[in-house]
Parts: sequence; C-alpha cells; structure tokens
Amino acid sequence: MQKSSKNSIKKYTNWEEVFASAKPMEFKAFNTGRITGKVKIYADTKSFPKNVDRNTVLDHDIVAFSFKHPDRADILIDCGFSSKRKLLYL
Repeated sequence: MQKSSKNSIKKYTNWEEVFASAKPMEFKAFNTGRITGKVKIYADTKSFPKNVDRNTVLDHDIVAFSFKHPDRADILIDCGFSSKRKLLYL
C-alpha cells in the first residue's frame, strides 16, 4: 500500500489491502415514508421469477441510509422517489 502526498489518501493495490485497513462505520436507516404502486414502475422486473405478476401493487416503506465513515465523509443514500412523479402512486 502506498500513500499519496495529496491529503495522505492511501492508494491500494489489491482488495486484501482494502479489507485489512477497513474500519467499522456507523450505519443508520431512516423510514422516510410509504409508497404504493405497481412493482414494474420502480423495480427491475427482468430479475423477477416468471410467476410474479409485474402489475402487482405493493405498499411498503421508503428507506434512506446514512453511513458515517470515521476518516472520510458522511454518506446518505436516498431512494430518490419524488411525490411529483404521479406514476409511482395510485
């Protein structure tokens, strides 16, 4: 593993080095609401078994995820649903 002179960011040469220097991260999940809609609108239906109806309507939670890296940065992963996209709602 080599250190770069710029901000002391490590440059890894293989995955073993990455995993050897890994640190635990704080993780949180936030329920940001609920959505009701047809599965085919917001899921990759190509991965569904053939017996699953792509027009199935589901009601489920919308979740966002927050990660706090001890050295780098905080990361927020959001589903990206918009209340303005009428296709997602029935």
